[in-house]
Amino acid sequence: MASPSYKLQCDCGQVKATLKSSSEDQNLIQVAGFCHCKPCRDCTGAPMIEFWAVKEDSITFDEDGSGEEALGKYKMKDYEMIRHFCKSCGQHMYNSNKFPGLMIVGVNALKNHNDSVGKDEATKSGIHLHYSERVHDCHDSLPKFLNFPEPFGGDGKLFGEDEENKTAEE
Repeated sequence: MASPSYKLQCDCGQVKATLKSSSEDQNLIQVAGFCHCKPCRDCTGAPMIEFWAVKEDSITFDEDGSGEEALGKYKMKDYEMIRHFCKSCGQHMYNSNKFPGLMIVGVNALKNHNDSVGKDEATKSGIHLHYSERVHDCHDSLPKFLNFPEPFGGDGKLFGEDEENKTAEE
C-alpha cells in the first residue's frame, strides 16, 4: 500500500510542499499530539497547537523551488528550535532542530487539514506535551506529559503522578 501524502500550504499560497514518507515501510507520522508550551502558544496565539512529528526527509517543496524560497527562519531565544514560517503572510509552517531528524509540523499548515487530521489512527493526536505550561485543562483520556516522553529527551512524567501537578483552574 502506498504511503499517504499531505499538502502543506500557507494562507497566501507562497509556501507549498508535500509531506510523504521517504520509504514505503515507514510511517510518515512518528507522533501526533497537542503542545502546550509557551513558544508554540506565542507563535500561534492559541492555547495549544496540534502537531505531527515527521522525519525531516519527508518534506518536498514544489519543483520550481518557490515554496522553500518563501520560508523565513527564526532561531528561538532560549529554546533549541528553529521556526519556519511564510515570509509573506507569516503563517507558522513547522519547527526543526529540537529533535534531531524530526520536524514538528503544525496541522494548521496542512492544506485541507479538516479533511486529513484524525480520520485514521495515524493522524489522530495521541498525547499532550508540556502540559505543565497549559492555559486550559483538557478533559480527555490522552496521556499528559509535563514536558516530553523519555524517548524525546524528557523526564516522562505525566500530569497527576504527584501532588505538585495542579490544574490550570487552581
